[in-house]
Amino acid sequence: MTQAVPVYRVRSQQVWDLARDDYLAGEPARIVCRRYDLGLSAFRIRARKAGWRRQDQDDPDLYDPALALEAVEDVAFSDMAASARRRLQLALMDGEATEAQRWLKIFETLSVLAAEAGDVHPLHPDFALPPSDRDDA
Repeated sequence: MTQAVPVYRVRSQQVWDLARDDYLAGEPARIVCRRYDLGLSAFRIRARKAGWRRQDQDDPDLYDPALALEAVEDVAFSDMAASARRRLQLALMDGEATEAQRWLKIFETLSVLAAEAGDVHPLHPDFALPPSDRDDA
């Protein structure tokens, strides 16, 4: 049996600068690495050597949660369940079992809420068509 040779990817300084900016802006390292096709261990080594520390960044502006809630639009439970399922899939692809378990529980809960509201997600066993697709006259 032959072993696969590890692939060594060289990224430009511009890619590393973009990754650093996103990381220091608050993005998780795992997401930044996926976005820029970087190895997580290489990213962490570079961040440590270059001193990329979030604690050295300025505090973000404080916001009023009540104002933020006013801007939030209502989203159907089935749409939230679909989003949770995508997060579950990403966590599984990254080998994050604990995070995947959390997203699975969220997906199951949202699917139940969608069923109770009559807006069942297609992946839920009690699938029902969304109101826009029904032939109710």
